[in-house]
Amino acid sequence: MTHHAADHGSISFTLRQFQKSDLDWVIDRHDKLYSEKQGFDDTFRPYVEGPVYDFGASAIPEKENLWVAEAWKGTGSEGIRAGMIAIVRVDDTTAQLRWYLIEPEFRSLGLGRTMMRTALDFTKAAGYNKVFLWTVSQLDAARHLYTEFGFRITEIVTHDIWGKVQTEERWELAL
Repeated sequence: MTHHAADHGSISFTLRQFQKSDLDWVIDRHDKLYSEKQGFDDTFRPYVEGPVYDFGASAIPEKENLWVAEAWKGTGSEGIRAGMIAIVRVDDTTAQLRWYLIEPEFRSLGLGRTMMRTALDFTKAAGYNKVFLWTVSQLDAARHLYTEFGFRITEIVTHDIWGKVQTEERWELAL
């Protein structure tokens, strides 16, 4: 099921609802990219893995979703998974935006905005009053996008996690 299509020159993108076969990919890509780019250690994978599998087993379709962005390079090509974003129910009025990631080769093409818009439109339609996310302070491009969409930092925690001292930020958006 395609939710949105965008064309960026010779690359077009579609967003679709996740399939069970996407869950391992979500975990693997977070593990690999955060390990390579941010220096996170092997404690990060279980932090992602448990909640992703829980989501896959019990997601409520009217209130939660995980979208997978696929990139298409020309006609007749096969889609390549290019990114992901999820909305996870916390309670009746609050959702959490999770697992937001775009593969490096597909960044700066507008895909992040398309994915964020899709997730926030869903969140509003699902009847939530507030959405929040957690991120680390060194993800400047993501932080810029959160600000652009109206999120504000509501909490900052610095601690030793994933093999190094991290500053985590909680960002919230009233809907």
